[in-house]
Amino acid sequence: MPNCTERYITQWIDHFDWTIPKGTNGSYSMRYFTFDGFVKGNPAVVFFYCGNEDAVDLYVNNTGLMWQLGQTMNAYLVFAEHRYYGKSIIYPPGTTDCMRYLTTEQAMADYAYLIRALRTSLPNGEDLPFIGFGGSYGGMLGSWFRMRYPDALDGVIAASAPIWSFLGLNPPYDSSSFYEITTADATSAGGATDFCAANVAKAWPRITNLSTTPQGLSLLSSTFLTCQPLKTQTDGWELMYWAQNPWALFAEGDYPYESDYLTHGDGYPMPPWPMRVACKSLNFEITDDTTLMTGIRQAVAVYYNRSTLNVPCFFNGKGEKLSPMPFPNKRIPIGPIRQKSHDFASDCTGDWDYQWCTEMVQPFSSGLGNDMFYPPSPFDLNSSSNQCEAEWGVRPRPDWDTVGLPGNRIQDFSNIFL
Repeated sequence: MPNCTERYITQWIDHFDWTIPKGTNGSYSMRYFTFDGFVKGNPAVVFFYCGNEDAVDLYVNNTGLMWQLGQTMNAYLVFAEHRYYGKSIIYPPGTTDCMRYLTTEQAMADYAYLIRALRTSLPNGEDLPFIGFGGSYGGMLGSWFRMRYPDALDGVIAASAPIWSFLGLNPPYDSSSFYEITTADATSAGGATDFCAANVAKAWPRITNLSTTPQGLSLLSSTFLTCQPLKTQTDGWELMYWAQNPWALFAEGDYPYESDYLTHGDGYPMPPWPMRVACKSLNFEITDDTTLMTGIRQAVAVYYNRSTLNVPCFFNGKGEKLSPMPFPNKRIPIGPIRQKSHDFASDCTGDWDYQWCTEMVQPFSSGLGNDMFYPPSPFDLNSSSNQCEAEWGVRPRPDWDTVGLPGNRIQDFSNIFL
């Protein structure tokens, strides 16, 4: 991070109750970064990043617009970290019932308190315009923050902020749209060719068919360079899910420059235009299984082979076999893909899956005829709710966006650029 200053501010754990949460003193330390390198004299404006579901360092290093505009507008930059993520931790691991204060409302109240503190400490702070920035969930937060605390932010620039991707909206949200757009990115419309999406789409049923015979499993093992031979039909299905995982990341991170943003700042960037790179091995009509499976393996290696560019084998069933998103009845792939190998609730750290299971109930469907994914997976709220209760001990409230948040009735709000 270029000459940023790491700072902390004391925040209430619960902004909406005067009772001190048991086992605490009622407060926690929220981290944020500031940068004053563009300021000459006194700042003319404050750019405020509404941190989302990861350590704020990731957004300091990947929010280019703030840095580009900041140097021409005499701006003071602030990057706020979302509670429960990075170093803004409320409870130590193993604390019982530790996730209850991970909500958008609590996070926005944190930002409001931080801005109030900045206004009282910066030169002429009461009169400074504060402009919010955010992308994806951070953009959603920025939009809602501008609506709920209009005195805190004078405006917000929210990139790729799907605030209308919830149930109960009018007109209704199309739950298939995310994976249809992902598929379009693997066609000529997205800079690849239409052969790519067509080949990807026909690969998945062929993998499941090959998984039914020893000969087919042997072919899958050899073409995908698996670290150990596939032995069962279940192995084949898991391989299929594993090979489907990167495609959404290719689309979301299809930048014209290399970036490790979508891989959560792991230091191993995907290449420029990763979807086009992945499609190179599939940009012609493929009819035989060996060529098709080899092409799919070469495509997903654009993601799975980033660390050394010399991975000797794939899909060893240990560190590399990531869980599906999951199929069927997947939840939104905003947060990191993770392997569900233990009780994540006991970590007491932020997790997008938990946020989906409480407030962020965005319906996602795939494989329904207009995308390249498989098997057919219509959104099933009851099944997802059961999964949430099993994993987190909570059930989602799918109507909260239209009750506690503005839904799509935003005509009375201003200076929100989505």
